[in-house]
Order: sequence, then C-alpha cells, then structure tokens
Amino acid sequence: MHDPVFQSFQRLLKKPTSLFLAEDSVDRRKIERVALRRFLAGYPPRKKDDTSIGDSINWEWMISCCKKESANLVIVSRDSDFGCTLNGKSYVNDWLKNEYHSRLSRHHTIQLFDTLADGLRLFGVSAGKEVKKDEQAAALKASDSDTAATAAKVVQRILDAPPGSSREIIESMIKDETGA
Repeated sequence: MHDPVFQSFQRLLKKPTSLFLAEDSVDRRKIERVALRRFLAGYPPRKKDDTSIGDSINWEWMISCCKKESANLVIVSRDSDFGCTLNGKSYVNDWLKNEYHSRLSRHHTIQLFDTLADGLRLFGVSAGKEVKKDEQAAALKASDSDTAATAAKVVQRILDAPPGSSREIIESMIKDETGA
C-alpha cells in the first residue's frame, strides 16, 4: 500500500496507547456493552434502519478517550449519523453535541469536518492539493450513490403504499405538474 495517509494511520494503530482499544481489553468489553444499550435504545449516532452498532462503539470510545485525556473532540466524517454539512460548514448532530457536553463539560468542544484536509487544518497541517482533489471526488461519488439509493427506497415505499395513501397523492401531484 503506497497511500501515505493509510501508512501513517497504520503506524498509529500499532502503537499501544491509552487511546488504542485493544481486542482483549476490559475497556473494549465495557464500551461494547454501553454501545449495545445505546444502539438498542435507538440513540444516535445511527440511521433509522441500521443493524450495525459500529457507530455506537466509535462514539462511546471517543467519549471515553475525551474523558481520560480531558480533551476536545474532532470528528472527520461525511457520515450523516454524526451531523450534516451545509454550504461547506459541518454541524454536529444536536443530540450528540448535547450529550457530549453533559458527559464531559461545556468547556470541551466538539467539531465535525467532512474532509480530512479541513480537520487537519485545525491542527495547522496542510493537506496537499491531491488529497483535497481525491476527497472531493470521493464525496461526489458517495453523494451520488447515497442520493440514488435514497430515491430508490422512497420510490419503492410509494409503490408499496396502499391505495388512498401517499401513492395516489404523489401520482396526482405528478399529473398536475406534467398536465397528463
């Protein structure tokens, strides 16, 4: 693998530190239990029909690390489970932001960035033009596939709807728009 970012992260992950969640650690079992309760209760971060607790585990581990280190939290993700980006500015999910402040303190900050380049800039690190270009291309590709998948789900729900419900309403709207 020649990707320098990937190689750097691999080196970080191989160093045993207090921020590393080892497979056989007591911390891991505790985090997994708390994350499972969170997931079953339906708390974010998660999508409505999600069947994976991965985001819950990540969230609980991030909170745990921030507590241990008395640190602020920076999340780099385009995953809508953690927040959203509007007009180039990312916003943390309100629930998560409030929870973060209640579990740590109002003095600790939580920030969300949708690109690694933006996240690194916070620490005074400049990502090269190639990294920015690759991130933009990946974001567009993900956005297109997410939009298509969402549209397909909406259309299928409309088609599956019983007569007299949203299907007929939408069909009448289409007829009004097209004049058909």
